[in-house]
Amino acid sequence: NSWGAVRTYGDQLFVFGDDNNVHEYDPNDGTRIRNGPLSIVPGQSEFVFQDDIAVIRAQEHIALFDLKSFSTRWTTPVSQSRRHTSNAYGIGDYDILIPTFALSSDSVYVFDANDNLLRIDLASGQMVWQRPPLGPQPMSRPIALQGLIYGLFSDGTVHAFSEEDGSQVAIVMTIPIWYWSLSDTKDQRNLYGGLDIANKMLIITTGCRSAYAIQQGQ
Repeated sequence: NSWGAVRTYGDQLFVFGDDNNVHEYDPNDGTRIRNGPLSIVPGQSEFVFQDDIAVIRAQEHIALFDLKSFSTRWTTPVSQSRRHTSNAYGIGDYDILIPTFALSSDSVYVFDANDNLLRIDLASGQMVWQRPPLGPQPMSRPIALQGLIYGLFSDGTVHAFSEEDGSQVAIVMTIPIWYWSLSDTKDQRNLYGGLDIANKMLIITTGCRSAYAIQQGQ
């Protein structure tokens, strides 16, 4: 029995358990093949798989689990995500079905609870750079695409940052936004919208029943 998350990757089946272990099972008959230690217990959607690794977030930490050696390579502290804070008024939480961070071929990108944009080295778990807050709150996970990092913010702006040092490159566009009030007595709102990638294009969705596909110039 486990309160952890069940995930598939390729033809493999994994359980990230609340016993601080990762378990691999045969998907054909349910036989447990092996297990390995994990220093954190991840949230239900806080997983990204890539090249036989799993990067995982659990409130105040990000960890990399090696699916070949079945061991944790590194664990790095990161102030807990907005999704896990209890006093998050005015915060448009990320969709609970997607992770709050993104990967490139060599880095992890994440907004921390203080709205800093962080780049973490994928191989070592060391901080590469930290970009201070812009002012408006980030309302999406950062998305890495062709040397730029994108983020959607609470004023409707979509910003592009340099992969090298986190400096702002451009305001890509300002989208129409829609807020839903969760309370008549508190300024507690959710912004509907998000970012993703498809066919090497940045896909921007909004709560106003509109979507945009942005292609980088040559």
